[in-house]
Amino acid sequence: MILLFKELADKIPYPLGVQLVTDDEVGGENGVKYQLEKGLSSEFVVGGECSSQLKINNEAKGIQVIKIKTKGVTAHAAYLWNGENAAVKMAHGIQKLHELFPVPDREIWETTASVIKIETDNHNTINTVPDTCVATVNIRFIPEDKRNIVELIKNCFPPDTDVREEFAAPPEYTYEKNHFVSQLKKSIEEITKQPGEFVRTHAQSDMRYYHALGIPAINL
Repeated sequence: MILLFKELADKIPYPLGVQLVTDDEVGGENGVKYQLEKGLSSEFVVGGECSSQLKINNEAKGIQVIKIKTKGVTAHAAYLWNGENAAVKMAHGIQKLHELFPVPDREIWETTASVIKIETDNHNTINTVPDTCVATVNIRFIPEDKRNIVELIKNCFPPDTDVREEFAAPPEYTYEKNHFVSQLKKSIEEITKQPGEFVRTHAQSDMRYYHALGIPAINL
């Protein structure tokens, strides 16, 4: 990409920039987001995120990261009847959550939920019933899904469970008939002699920060 930019930048009749960042997989806040906040802008962005065989990735699922905290009563593990195990509450709730969002057996365009982490605060002991348990759930939701995901998850757990959204990003979408997208599609068809195609992905990219500012952006 750097070599291509070096070759083309002085030959084309419009401003062209190349943006290199290293934090896409950990949120992009110190890369693309930071640079946009400092005034960087563009009329159109082509990301190199997607190995799509020259298919235009103009749509991606939204993201919600949800933290769940169950509560119990601590006790010695030998006298567990004196306590209430928060980890067991979490396990029962997660079972209900997976019934609500079952793991697909193939690639499919639907909302999914992945339990990323489960932990208790008694990690230094091996003989104590935990009074708290915390789980992190990563939701990837499709634009067509208008349900309140936080409320759905709350209903899987006891009433005293704390369920809150830690991070959220709306679905990504750039209109297929956008002028720049149309020109890109035409160029792909002329060069490859194949129909220009669109593809939607289950994972987002830093393109979401451009979309948030109304800047058309795709991955290729």
